[in-house]
Amino acid sequence: MESNAYHSTRRKSPKQRQIRLAVLFFLLLLSIPWACPVWAGQNFQGLWCSDIHFDPFFDPAIVPELNRRPEKEWPSILAGSPLQGRLPKAGEQTGLALLESTLQAMRARLARPEFIICSGDFLAHGFNEKYAAITGEKNPAACSAFIDKTLSFLVSRFTFYFPDAPVLFSLGNTDSYEGDYRATAHSPFFKASAPLLGQAFLKTGQDEKTFAATYRQGGYFETRLLGRKNLRVFSLNTTFFSRKTSKAGPGPAAEQLAWLEDRIDHAARRKEKVWVLMHIPPGISVYSTLQKNPGRAVPKKPVLLLNQTYLAPLKQILTRYPDTVAALFAGHIHRNDFRLLRTDAGPPAVVLVTAAVSPVFDNNPVFRVVTVDPAGFTIAGMEEWFLDLLTGKWQRGAAWGPRPLTGKTLHRFWQEMKDTPALADRYMAAYNGFAKPDAITGQTFAFYHAAMGALDAPGYQQALEGWFLPDTPPPADVMTVPAGPD
Repeated sequence: MESNAYHSTRRKSPKQRQIRLAVLFFLLLLSIPWACPVWAGQNFQGLWCSDIHFDPFFDPAIVPELNRRPEKEWPSILAGSPLQGRLPKAGEQTGLALLESTLQAMRARLARPEFIICSGDFLAHGFNEKYAAITGEKNPAACSAFIDKTLSFLVSRFTFYFPDAPVLFSLGNTDSYEGDYRATAHSPFFKASAPLLGQAFLKTGQDEKTFAATYRQGGYFETRLLGRKNLRVFSLNTTFFSRKTSKAGPGPAAEQLAWLEDRIDHAARRKEKVWVLMHIPPGISVYSTLQKNPGRAVPKKPVLLLNQTYLAPLKQILTRYPDTVAALFAGHIHRNDFRLLRTDAGPPAVVLVTAAVSPVFDNNPVFRVVTVDPAGFTIAGMEEWFLDLLTGKWQRGAAWGPRPLTGKTLHRFWQEMKDTPALADRYMAAYNGFAKPDAITGQTFAFYHAAMGALDAPGYQQALEGWFLPDTPPPADVMTVPAGPD
């Protein structure tokens, strides 16, 4: 019987053999782990977090051991600390418990993201000062080595939970050897962190030279999203654009602007799409403006987040190619927000701003699930998730905005919020869902609304004049706005 079966197989017709080979080939295709989704037209998803501000000094008692031991031993050292093992309170920075809780919650929502965005400020505020105070070490090289280990530890935790996802990042004002807002061009930090962040985070592969060429100069770079050939990702180091960065001089910011203009123009000529990542968004610091202009509804001196010298050319570059620039991402202000880059020539661009993981400015920790339309790489929608520090549970934030999240749709939403209390209430409810105490109220809403649509001081004043008469006293609770970065 076995011999007959064998000979029966051998006697199959040529047509039968062709059919069998076709079936085997099809099954082989199905078994290959393609880098791109099989259905190119389907939306794809990623995760987005910002302002982690990891604080290895959360428990001062274990810092000497962390200082002596290699970063691969940090998880067990940190896990043995009761202080690192508890969630932070409002006003504190991120310890091990919050870091692990955030990464676990992110993976629970999206186990295999196509990308992760982390828009800066990996390190804690006051890092250098805390290191010197706790260790007694005054040598800057020793602090730099501890920064290297801290960053390496953070990267290892991301890659533990998401080994295959590229982490698209931007550097924040705390991410340097020199200290908060003190980064310098060609800093040794850029050279030291390039291999770690380029390989472990970006998964740069053959693009490593392209990444390192500009990253080692000023912490800015170009990369690609794996499997998405028509999308370029540009990351800016906006620390050099900040009004608080003076020692670096104008050179690093001017170099970035020239580079960004050239690269976006190159992408436009190739009919590709662009994402731009930054840490500090353009526009007004509402918190600092209210603090520094007491007693007036229309402030005399609105406080800018970015130096005016760089704000105007940055806006021009980002709005010059509306069919190319698909999405802009930022963090820094520790609150969910958006900033419209309006022009007279066409639809505005919009900078989407996410809240922070660190609750240092009285915000609940937040991350987002981002849905992308592959047709134009625009943001089709977002889910916001926040950790209620009072209950220790992650919750889904209230929906507030339009879909998709484009300059056109958010500009219309911004206009309608002023005249439609229900829309304003919906935005405030979502915004306040991520902060304790309430960050926006009906009395202070105008100051935040104006900042969404006006990037410079004259525009902000004009927008507020649409809400208040110039000599109107400010609302009673203006000065109760919770703290925030400026």
